[in-house]
Amino acid sequence: MRCTLHLLLSSVILLWSVYAMAEDEMSLLTLDKICTDTDARDQAACVNMLSGFMAGLQKGQATARQGKPICFPKTVSMEQMKLIIDNFVHDSPENVHYPAFDALPVVLQHVIPCPPSQK
Repeated sequence: MRCTLHLLLSSVILLWSVYAMAEDEMSLLTLDKICTDTDARDQAACVNMLSGFMAGLQKGQATARQGKPICFPKTVSMEQMKLIIDNFVHDSPENVHYPAFDALPVVLQHVIPCPPSQK
């Protein structure tokens, strides 16, 4: 259960919008303001954040059901995540045509495997 929770949280963090990265931590109030604003950019950011959040939860649940959890280290940064993705794309060009939301869990399972005690 703990690993599943980590997986879901990791998925959400991974898929969070670039808009959220401008702030240290986005509050629910800030998200509400973005989503209720009539500005087209804010509306797009809202849709992207919520879509990423929902997709992350769905992928996290599917990955957990498959018995292949992802155990994110507590200190992984966005820069490290970008580097992981960039390295994978350059090292495995035959896989770049797969949808990102489907491929990212597989990439992370290989790059950041769970210790045997957490599987």
